Amino acid sequence: MKKVFLLFLSVSLLIASSTLAQTWDGSAGTDWNTPANWSTNAVPVAAGNVIIPNTLNKPVLANNVVINNFSMGLGSGLDFNGFTLTSNGSFDINGATLINSNGTTDINITLNGIGVLYFRQSIVNDNLIINHNSASGLLEGFQFPNTFNGDLTFNCNGSGILYTSYDKASTYNGNVTVNRNAAGGSEIFRFGAVAVTGNFSYNNTVGGNTIINQNGTAKIPISGTVNINASGAGNPTFLMQRIQNNTTGGTISVQNSGFVTIAFDTLMVTALNVNGYTGANTDDFLQNQITGNVNISDAVTNTGLHYFRRNTINGNTSITLNSVASFFEAFQFPNTFNGNTAFNIAGAGPFYSSWDNASTYSGNVAINRT
Repeated sequence: MKKVFLLFLSVSLLIASSTLAQTWDGSAGTDWNTPANWSTNAVPVAAGNVIIPNTLNKPVLANNVVINNFSMGLGSGLDFNGFTLTSNGSFDINGATLINSNGTTDINITLNGIGVLYFRQSIVNDNLIINHNSASGLLEGFQFPNTFNGDLTFNCNGSGILYTSYDKASTYNGNVTVNRNAAGGSEIFRFGAVAVTGNFSYNNTVGGNTIINQNGTAKIPISGTVNINASGAGNPTFLMQRIQNNTTGGTISVQNSGFVTIAFDTLMVTALNVNGYTGANTDDFLQNQITGNVNISDAVTNTGLHYFRRNTINGNTSITLNSVASFFEAFQFPNTFNGNTAFNIAGAGPFYSSWDNASTYSGNVAINRT
């Protein structure tokens, strides 16, 4: 009896261990839940580590799937068929094509794992929602760009940093939305973007640095509106450069940031509001062309320099200075104000307009020092 029990236990452990590393071969069709389609002749379980290579028969999900490590290789594919995929370990989609034969749903991926999280060299032919719940960074566009043929949404529910277009510029044929629901870093369009054919929306009221187009060597063309709401505890950094959109109506609001740089942007917005920035760094509004109203004010605790230079504002401009920091309008380069301009100086910091270049003010100019 003891030998029978030991034999049964050995067989059970062998079966259990075999489910931990499984490769799709598609030898019996496309059904994810057919054991013969897997190298171990067993359907993956939650503790399983799944590898999907390039095969003739691409897998099709038959239900919501939860697994551990998940990777897809060059030439591979997956049909979500209206179901969801959750990975609790490492994650690497590298050279795959993702589709969804259920047209009433979106592709939905949840990442909970601590480890490598890559999305690269792939094509997505549907709307994609990625729930990034991990403390590990997610690198989209790592080494190779992606093409997204549909709307792309990131819900950042963990502290892990989010990178899009990490070191290669991806193509976004649809709307791009980033919702940060837990404090953490966000580096959006880090290496640019070939195009965003829809709207771009970024919402972060929980904190963490926001960097948009860190590389900054080329403009990011956005066909739709731009809506940005960035705030949160800790006075996080905000940097945005070389964003160009073609549809007015959006609003950019940056509240209580630390170091702020807005440079080389071409924006059509209802309003650009940057309020309450602070710290000892140099803040810079440089060479922007903004169609819309501009409202800027620093915090009383601001101690760094701030520059406003080489900008063209097609709207009304209001700049309020609350601190001891020195403000230089037209430092090195002049500005063009095509609207009314008001400078409200409520702090003890020095104020200079047309510092070393003569700006153009095509409207009323008011300077109020209180």
